[in-house]
Amino acid sequence: MKWFEQDPAALMALEVALRDQYPTMHAFVEDGAVMVRGTYAVLDAGKEIDRYSIAVKLPDRYPHALPDVFEIGGRIPRTLDRHVFQSGALCLGVREDLWLTSALRFFDCVGSRRAGTRLPDWQRAG
Repeated sequence: MKWFEQDPAALMALEVALRDQYPTMHAFVEDGAVMVRGTYAVLDAGKEIDRYSIAVKLPDRYPHALPDVFEIGGRIPRTLDRHVFQSGALCLGVREDLWLTSALRFFDCVGSRRAGTRLPDWQRAG
């Protein structure tokens, strides 16, 4: 059974978070997987400088596995020089670095809420 079938509230929470934080992005189930589609703004100093149409395929093991992200507007050439895999998924960074960054942010948040403290700046991710 997939994560969204086991916990329908998790899918509803995702939809609420998207509405609040990314109102142009929408989640839905397609071919047995959760897809998030819409436009994503590129910001510079808080100002939108560009916008891309993207699709995000959430893995069966979400949130314990990284999603595949696709630029679907045809603006990014499908070559390794542009960090696009043969599948069309975008390279988002080095997998280990992505997990480390996510883990540090999570533990900073959880640690500060549980203990009333924060990690030192040198241990916190971006």
